[in-house]
Amino acid sequence: MKLKLIATVTLLALPTLALADGHTNYPEKRVNVLIPFNPGGGVDATGRLMAAEFEKFFDANFVVKNVSGAGGTIGATQLAQSDADGYTIGVLPIGTATTQPHRKELPYNGESWEEVCLMVKSPLAVLVNKEGKYQSIEALVEAAKSGETVLVGGPPKGSVPHMAQAALGQAFDTEFTFVPFEGGAGASKAVLGKEVDFTVEPFGSGKKLGLNPLVVLAPERVGDLPDVPSIKEINGSDLDLGIWFGLFVPAGTPDGIVSKLDEACAASVASDDFKAGIANVGWNINYLGSSDFTSFFAKQYATNGELLKSLGLVK
Repeated sequence: MKLKLIATVTLLALPTLALADGHTNYPEKRVNVLIPFNPGGGVDATGRLMAAEFEKFFDANFVVKNVSGAGGTIGATQLAQSDADGYTIGVLPIGTATTQPHRKELPYNGESWEEVCLMVKSPLAVLVNKEGKYQSIEALVEAAKSGETVLVGGPPKGSVPHMAQAALGQAFDTEFTFVPFEGGAGASKAVLGKEVDFTVEPFGSGKKLGLNPLVVLAPERVGDLPDVPSIKEINGSDLDLGIWFGLFVPAGTPDGIVSKLDEACAASVASDDFKAGIANVGWNINYLGSSDFTSFFAKQYATNGELLKSLGLVK
C-alpha cells in the first residue's frame, strides 16, 4: 500500500517538476518577437535591438515578426491571443497598449498582459519656436488664461501628444486650441513656420529643427534637458507623459519565464550596442523591471483612459 502511495505521489509530482525544468531551461526553441508595426519605426528598431541582445543573453533564436495595421492593434491582438508559454513575446508602445483599448472595443485590454519590462521612455516636452512670442511656460499659460487663442499642433485626436496638450491645459486650468496634423513631424514644422504656437512632442522630434523646450511633462528633469524644468517644479503636477515602449507577454505566462525575460531586459539596456542603437534613433533608455513596470502600466492605462474620456474620445 505504501509503495503504491509513493508511486502515486511521484507521478503527481512529475508535471510540476517538468514545468519547473521548463522554466529553468527556457528557451528551448525559437522565440517570436512580435512587433505590431512595419519595419523601420521606433518600435521596430527597439524590438530588433532587444532581440539581438536576447539572442546573446540566452544563446537562442529570437526572431522579429512584424504584424502591422490598425494602429498596432492587429499585432497586439495576435500577441494577446498567443499561447502563454513565453515563445511569443512583443514590444508595444504606449498608444497601442494604453489608449487604443479605450477608444474602441478590442480583443485585449489592460488585463491581457504580463508586463515584463519598460525599455524606452522619452518624456514629452512643450516645444516652441525660438523666435515665437511665448518663451516660457508661464507666458504661454497666461496668454491662454487671458483669452488669447493659443494654437497647439499635434498628430490627430486621440494620439498621445493630443492627450498630452489637453492634460497640460488641465494642469494649468486652461485650454488650448488644437490643430491636427498628419504626424508629429508636421506639427513641429508648423511651429517652425509659426503656423501654431507650440507642440507637445519628445524633444528629439524638434531638436533638428531647433525648437525650444519650455517644460517636460515628467515628475523630474531629464538628462538630455538638464536646464528645462519639469512640470512638477512649475506647479506641482504629477503628470508623467511620454512615448514609451515595453516588453509584454500574454496574461498567464509563468512567473519563472517572465523573470528570465526581465533579467534579459536588464542586461540588454546595459549593453553598449543597445545604448548606441537607441541613441541613434533618438530615444531615451528608461528601464523598469517587471514589478515596477506593472505598477507604471496600470497607472498609465487608467490615466490615459480618463484623459480620453475628458476629451469625449472613449467609445
